[in-house]
Amino acid sequence: RNLSLAEDASLILKLFSENNIKTIILKGIYLSENIYPDPGLRPIGDLDILVKKSDLNFANEVLRSSGYIASLPAGKTGALNAIVYSKQNQQFYLHLHYHLINSSWPLEFYVKKINMDLIWQCAQKIRISGADALSLSSNDQIIYLAYHGMQHFFSKKIYDLDFLQTIEKYRDLAEPESIFIRAKEFGLDFILRVCLLRASKID
Repeated sequence: RNLSLAEDASLILKLFSENNIKTIILKGIYLSENIYPDPGLRPIGDLDILVKKSDLNFANEVLRSSGYIASLPAGKTGALNAIVYSKQNQQFYLHLHYHLINSSWPLEFYVKKINMDLIWQCAQKIRISGADALSLSSNDQIIYLAYHGMQHFFSKKIYDLDFLQTIEKYRDLAEPESIFIRAKEFGLDFILRVCLLRASKID
């Protein structure tokens, strides 16, 4: 499944690149190819891609013209701040985000705190399955995965593993003080501290 999704992800990223749409890859395939020591260790469910809000409508048109079917009418994203797409004979869903956090209560508070322009400015160039893309900066990656795990109450072991693997990968790059300053700016410092404490107790 990972190989099949990686092939489709490469095509999607190249499609966006050809249309000058910048993308940040979130979670699954990014973690599989860039964080885990072996891509096969991190199963991938769906494909999560972040685009700028100003590019969302155009990205939606590009996907629809390529055979993707959206879960919501054009221009609508719902509380998830994302559009979910499916395509015939494709075994995964594509989640097209324009924000890192959804707007469902009580998360709307964090949506307003997070500076998405800053997120994009700090994004790093990467390759995903042979295609050019961007990833979150090391600091933003750690903060995002802390939020994501807490959002799901760490209900699956994969949330803990993602967070632990990312901390280990960025151990020499991440600066604790700068991470907490960034998390505080986003209103996520308490969540980050809780997740780090949780991680320290996991064998």
